[in-house]
Amino acid sequence: MKAKKFLAIAICMAVLAVTASLPTSSVATPILLDFGSTSDSAFNTDLEMRYSGVATGINATLTADAAFNGFNSNQNANNGSVNGDIRVNMTFFESDGTTPQSVALTLKLWDATDGDGYTSLYNPVGDYDYTLAFYDIDRDSNDQPVTNPSIDVVTLMDQGTYSVTATTQLDIDTSVAGQATFRPDATVLDDVPGQGGLSSPITQEQANVMVLYNIMNSSSVSFIYGIEAEAGTNSVRNLLIDGGDLANATCSDVTGGDCGFETPVNVVPIPGAVWLLGSGLMGMVAIRKKKRG
Repeated sequence: MKAKKFLAIAICMAVLAVTASLPTSSVATPILLDFGSTSDSAFNTDLEMRYSGVATGINATLTADAAFNGFNSNQNANNGSVNGDIRVNMTFFESDGTTPQSVALTLKLWDATDGDGYTSLYNPVGDYDYTLAFYDIDRDSNDQPVTNPSIDVVTLMDQGTYSVTATTQLDIDTSVAGQATFRPDATVLDDVPGQGGLSSPITQEQANVMVLYNIMNSSSVSFIYGIEAEAGTNSVRNLLIDGGDLANATCSDVTGGDCGFETPVNVVPIPGAVWLLGSGLMGMVAIRKKKRG
């Protein structure tokens, strides 16, 4: 009897934990984010870019991790946004000239009606979601041998779901718990057009180096952008982030226009409470079987 009571309590706790960790409703209000066209040449020093009026009542910021050594891009004016999409521009090396660059970035949505518009995080009544499209995740081999290119690397690490095409040309590394890292695979031999911003329709090639990332009920999203290459490579790379337009993009060079994005996958594994709930239910079944026997 004590075992059954303990099991019942454990199941109840698991159910409460699961409920708290999941959205409260399956119906969410979609938000389309437009980051405009801006240039922020100071991003390499103040490590923050601001975007006003990205949606009704919403402002946004993109900040670099405080520990980051600074952007050393020779094209700082490209930091900001283009065609409604965020653009981050950086060179391969940090200031020491030898260390590959990698920076932790955080995108935050702010309540534009409070204070200066960057005082309180966006927190509406009811569920909401938005989809970020990370694109132009490719390589630069124009001035390098194909065996020694510089490549973009993006790591997602928040609660959210990602989707790539069935013919994706991105290698996906999920060996680190709670993270998904994307790199162009060996079939991406050169720059894929996109650094000037994209709008639908796009090409299948452009869709194949894109990741759709859906976020629900969170005003803050963190990720890592870096550049990898063998020693001696030094080039300028770009990462672009769309705020929703490309989530339903069509591919002009595909019959029917379907780019072929697959079923979304969770970046962060199912909460441990779910497994606890499953274990509890299995335990209850075992107890009942034993009693019957």
